Amino acid sequence: MKENTLQFHNTLYIDTKRFTALWAFSEAVFGGILGILKVPFAGLLLSGAATIFISLIGRYSENKNEILHSTLLVILVKAVVSPYSSLSSYFAIALQGMMGYIFFKHIKNIKVSSILLGFFSETFSAVQRVLVLTILFGFTFWEALDSFTHYIFNQIGVERYLYPFSLSIFSVMFYIIIHMIAGIYIGSKVVKIPEWIESRTDIVYPLHSSFYYKMDAFKLNLKKKKKRWWKKPSGMAIIAFSILYMILSYYSKELGLYRSYEILMMLIRSVIITFVWFSIISPYIQKRFSKFLEKNKFDHAPEINKIIVLFPSIKRLINYAWFMSKGEIGIFRIIKFLSDTTALLLSAEIDEEQDLYHNWIE
Repeated sequence: MKENTLQFHNTLYIDTKRFTALWAFSEAVFGGILGILKVPFAGLLLSGAATIFISLIGRYSENKNEILHSTLLVILVKAVVSPYSSLSSYFAIALQGMMGYIFFKHIKNIKVSSILLGFFSETFSAVQRVLVLTILFGFTFWEALDSFTHYIFNQIGVERYLYPFSLSIFSVMFYIIIHMIAGIYIGSKVVKIPEWIESRTDIVYPLHSSFYYKMDAFKLNLKKKKKRWWKKPSGMAIIAFSILYMILSYYSKELGLYRSYEILMMLIRSVIITFVWFSIISPYIQKRFSKFLEKNKFDHAPEINKIIVLFPSIKRLINYAWFMSKGEIGIFRIIKFLSDTTALLLSAEIDEEQDLYHNWIE
């Protein structure tokens, strides 16, 4: 094992290729790490990461077309490293890149461009999830949620004080507003990243790379297929709620027996939509999208390889940030981990190590 000191310069590496590699890693791998850590609002964090890296590319690139070029590379790298990614994730990357290009191309104020990018990127992420839920389950799910809420309120005697409170509208608006605020906040902080990194003198580093190389906190299987909605915790929660609602409807005149049939039809509808999407529509689109990917993978193979060979070093930096956050607990550890990770990725040395890539993905 080679021995050398892990370097940290407390200065931002101004290199758009590095920013592109970090964005690609975030889209292809970092979501899996957040899943292992069971971090809530992982989508919000991934959209925030995209905002940071696109904003840095837009700020330091002389030609703003580089944002579009980076977007294409990120899509191609994601297709290579995480081949079972959903079509919606590719669409989100393309949209974020396009918005970044428009804002940084036509708005000279870097801070305004970053804030707009963060706002629209996070808002789209939130609205997309709400739309998918609505398409999958229809408005029956939201109506059932409101009906169940009023039933509970009535049982505990507070219905007259809270009517016409709608839990579905409150939940959707709260979810979207949280993303909007996060987007504005992240966008406003991007311009301060160079100064913030210079102020980071509180991170301790290993003396030798042998310690640094041995850490492997996050073992990922990036080749596994995406879970269907009913196998995810959120899907299981919806099914549990639906079953509970149907049982209550048999014994409550207030809910009405017909509601249980509506819930049953809602679940059948969701299964049918899922089957049609994954068996007919998605393969059709995927087949044509794959032709685009294969052609561009070949055309951009050298650039893709240069990005992918950086992934082992990027992953070790993230492993190290997680190891050094062990003194904190709960949400405080997550905050320190994300803060240290951001500082390290933007300022520590990242080496090209091609021989480690295939050993890294297990």
